[in-house]
Amino acid sequence: MNVSIKAALLSLVFILSAAFGSAPIAAPAKDAALPLGTWHYGIFIGKTRMGTAHVGLEFDGKEYLSTSNMTMQRGNGEVVCVMSESERETASFAPLSYSSSTIIISGSKESRALLKISFSGNDVTIDDGQEKRTVKVEGAFRITPNELSSKMTKEGLKPGSVHKAFIYDPSVDEDKPVEMTETVIGPETVELPTGKAVLTHTVQSFGPLKNIHNYIDARGFTVRTTMIILNQTIDLVLEAYDLPKGKK
Repeated sequence: MNVSIKAALLSLVFILSAAFGSAPIAAPAKDAALPLGTWHYGIFIGKTRMGTAHVGLEFDGKEYLSTSNMTMQRGNGEVVCVMSESERETASFAPLSYSSSTIIISGSKESRALLKISFSGNDVTIDDGQEKRTVKVEGAFRITPNELSSKMTKEGLKPGSVHKAFIYDPSVDEDKPVEMTETVIGPETVELPTGKAVLTHTVQSFGPLKNIHNYIDARGFTVRTTMIILNQTIDLVLEAYDLPKGKK
């Protein structure tokens, strides 16, 4: 798999963790600013299902733990990519640690990549298994959009509103955080595998990733995300979405 495809898939994992809201399996815990549970998505290119993604959020009263796991394949399983990420934050969303694992299987060849990052204020220690280095990142930043999602949940999805956060992601820029922006477009009727639903359309951008379209229901759960990567339209669709649908 070439570098550009691998980079795009890594970006897709971040987008999964970045998607605002989602459908929690568990009820919100006391003192948690966000719903907790597990998110299950199908990944499609056109009408072809290419993989699955599972995203979770836990809170123990002191720390948040965000996780994402994704499996994708191309052709008849000729190329398989399995990726996972986890991020730990304090209750006020200050970054604590980040880790990721990427396994790519192409025919008889297999490659693995591991990354661990720890945070102490603005000092960021990066360990990729070959080199361990510390960089100083200027300014306030987060490692997930959880704080942004929390604010949007409290303020509501008002058409025309714009929400911003600075997110640190070393796959985009190792030395500085990158601005994430989410703009609320408004309600739209959206096609889903099970029919149609009236959802709120938002457009998200993050560094080089532009025009990530999220479709959110009245509870603030992301039901569908659409993006273009390497000139292909990719859809992430929430599994078992069972709220009342709009008129067909």
